[in-house]
Amino acid sequence: MLIHFIKYSALDLLTNDIESNYINGMYNRSKSWIDDYFKGKNVPNYSFSFGIEVPDVQFEVGNESTDFVNSKKIYDVFMNTISPAQASDPRLWVLLAHTHWDYMKGRWPIDPPSRGSTKDKDMISKIGSRYFFQASMGKAFVRHGIARLYWGAYLTYDKESSEPYRMTQYLFKKQDTFVQATEHAFARNKPLLLGALRVLSNYENDYGALSREKIRSFFIRLNEAGGLTVFDWFTTTTPEDATPAYKFAYNILREVISNSGPSSP
Repeated sequence: MLIHFIKYSALDLLTNDIESNYINGMYNRSKSWIDDYFKGKNVPNYSFSFGIEVPDVQFEVGNESTDFVNSKKIYDVFMNTISPAQASDPRLWVLLAHTHWDYMKGRWPIDPPSRGSTKDKDMISKIGSRYFFQASMGKAFVRHGIARLYWGAYLTYDKESSEPYRMTQYLFKKQDTFVQATEHAFARNKPLLLGALRVLSNYENDYGALSREKIRSFFIRLNEAGGLTVFDWFTTTTPEDATPAYKFAYNILREVISNSGPSSP
């Protein structure tokens, strides 16, 4: 398939019509409706391509249990074909969300309109964050229904590891872990994020699952410490548990555990 981007003018039309398209049941349709929508607007040529051709991505339809396999699918296709700058363009992901309809309808379903209830506002907000990029700054790319799959792999794929997707799989194992790991500023430092996820994974292998509260405290504390630390020197080396990033995250987790109970990593 050729990778297409929606044009800015077309994106503005589609964004301005989020509420009316929701009220008119467009987001409850069984098939993609974006072609018909733009024909009705007399905008038949609503997208463009840079000529980048890739294998078609066939997403598995399901719930969060399919996130990892779908993340791997899209990153396998995109990692050597589009640049980070192109992957940062919302026009790519908004179009994909409105064309890979079976996946989006299954993973991020939108309830039918109920004509004025408070639920309608929630659904309109959900469309804005999952199908568009209306989440707050720093969260939009990891809230969007398909962009989150690519960026989750981008942040955790380790080409130097014998299992390059191991931390990607761990990241998508639990929705709350994904949210806590990616929606903090420190996640922009890939070596640190990999170190943090490895620390958590190793702890759980040795001692069992951590509570949601401890995981949240770990990421909050890691983010706070990150504001006082320069992370440029956190480079990926082997062995994985000897990197400065791993040791830094290990000490943060040990601090969190010691402040909340007798167990320690």
